[in-house]
Amino acid sequence: MTGWPGVSEPLEGAKLRVLSLGAGVQSTTLALMAKHGDIEMPDCAIFADTGWEPHEVYTHLDWLASVLPFPVHRTRRAGLDLGELTLAVARGERSQAGNQLVPFYTDGGLSPKQCSKEFKTRPVARAIRAMLPEPPKRGCGHIVELLMGMSTDELQRLKVNERPWIRNRYPLVEKHMSRADCKHWLSERQYSAPRSACIFCGYRSKREWARVLADPEDGPRVLAFDAAIRPLMPSGAFLTPAHKPLAEIDFSEPETGQGDLFANECEGMCAA
Repeated sequence: MTGWPGVSEPLEGAKLRVLSLGAGVQSTTLALMAKHGDIEMPDCAIFADTGWEPHEVYTHLDWLASVLPFPVHRTRRAGLDLGELTLAVARGERSQAGNQLVPFYTDGGLSPKQCSKEFKTRPVARAIRAMLPEPPKRGCGHIVELLMGMSTDELQRLKVNERPWIRNRYPLVEKHMSRADCKHWLSERQYSAPRSACIFCGYRSKREWARVLADPEDGPRVLAFDAAIRPLMPSGAFLTPAHKPLAEIDFSEPETGQGDLFANECEGMCAA
């Protein structure tokens, strides 16, 4: 896999090797592969918490932290979490200008998505920086290796880290593993993992929406969130391209729209 920095060999002389842990299928596979000796052992894993992951992800994360042979750190962006910030803007308590909100559907389609950069990528980088014995020096080159859970069916999500001292690396791509391969690897060892994505993310398919809404904890929470965001746009803001409240949509109907858009997720940090 030439052409993608970090998709080849371990970073020689790395001061820190960190696993970016979304607690979904792919990053869970990486974490457990490290436990089983199938990839290099990271010094730690970091989970960036938006505050709105499915409750099954938080439960799964607790379990992972109890079985992994390396520490799992949790970090989050300072201030309001992603959902609280979006709701504050909808209520007129915060200006929309300059804030990276949940992507929502309007008459013009899906609004720009930068939330994963602000609430996932950058909090992870800040947490890594705090772990280093001294701040990275200008021009120091790559000193940290960040293991990312992208698989071969998500090559468009491979990114060069915006921090020049962090090198992203993709062990699943190196091992030619797809998401289906990850599920098989987990199943063979009697493991499983949930889908990791904020409960209000509009990148999901009807099947995924039905799963969220059926959850006794996440369903009521996302329905209340959906009802509150309408004032964000003059024509209304919605979480699906149907431009209807979630409560009015029959998610059991066949998929005819966008399907699952996580392969296009801007920072490659969600649903992994």
